[in-house]
Amino acid sequence: MTEKELYLKLKMLLLENGLSETAAAKKININSVNFNRKIKAGTLRYLEVEKLLETLGYELVWQKKA
Repeated sequence: MTEKELYLKLKMLLLENGLSETAAAKKININSVNFNRKIKAGTLRYLEVEKLLETLGYELVWQKKA
């Protein structure tokens, strides 16, 4: 997944769940400016993505490729 694809996927999830970037940043305890920079650059840490997804009702699943 590219940085752009991750950005678009996260933005879509936020929109679908009625959550702004500012509110999402608060949920994972980071500054909203840093959150915006991180999602655009694709530099969110795994734990930040996991925490954000958990707050939206999702879970990350590791699956070996077939």
